[in-house]
Amino acid sequence: MKTNIKFLTIVTFFCVIAPTLNAQKNNYKQKDPISRVASMTEKHFLIDTSREPGEQIILSHYYISSFDDNGNRVEDLEFDSKDKQLKKYKYSYTGDQRDTLIITDSEAKLMRTIIYSYDDNGLLANDQSYDANGKPEKQFVYKYDEEGVLREDYSYLNSGEFNMKFTYTYDYKGNIDRNFRFSADGNLKEVRHYKYDENNNIVSEIVKNDAGDTLKSTVYQYVYDKKNNWVEKTIIIDNQPVKLIKRKLTY
Repeated sequence: MKTNIKFLTIVTFFCVIAPTLNAQKNNYKQKDPISRVASMTEKHFLIDTSREPGEQIILSHYYISSFDDNGNRVEDLEFDSKDKQLKKYKYSYTGDQRDTLIITDSEAKLMRTIIYSYDDNGLLANDQSYDANGKPEKQFVYKYDEEGVLREDYSYLNSGEFNMKFTYTYDYKGNIDRNFRFSADGNLKEVRHYKYDENNNIVSEIVKNDAGDTLKSTVYQYVYDKKNNWVEKTIIIDNQPVKLIKRKLTY
């Protein structure tokens, strides 16, 4: 049975989609939000506990997102805290597979293009980023086992130089539970351990070095609506709340 893997590396370029590491990566069939919506406003707040109560939640930026009739994300508009548009993310699809992401600035000038390519089984084979002049930037290449489960991916720098290798193991529900990250010379840099809630969203991420020492611990707390889409997420790093994300969904 083939298992698709939810695409993660888009987060490398921007933080529109909250990271969920389950076994759906290649063609976006498992979507966020999981229930079909027409539009979504997602506000990102910083949490500063050193400030007075009532002043600790500070709007950083926000996104207004739209979706097609199949639930595919087709556009994200990014704004700063003063309502000034910063960027536009435009997605295109072939069938249900995302093939292109075009990022422009507030003046509609091209900033970056990302092209997604698939193998004969419909699994995401690689994504290639290009700058505004069409020069190749970072590339990711994905490798699957005979069941279509992602086992390894590789990142390459702008020059095409090999940068990092990532390998994965899974829990009984098909969620990634460990992500091993190796440097270009093959040395293990860190291992990321994940746990999930009943909706398959990450509730904890622990980063350890090659000796097993904890480098960073992140906890994610969610509030869900009646359709099991999360509408609020609090991010806590090393026991310190640092970020709050609130979503308004239109069905």
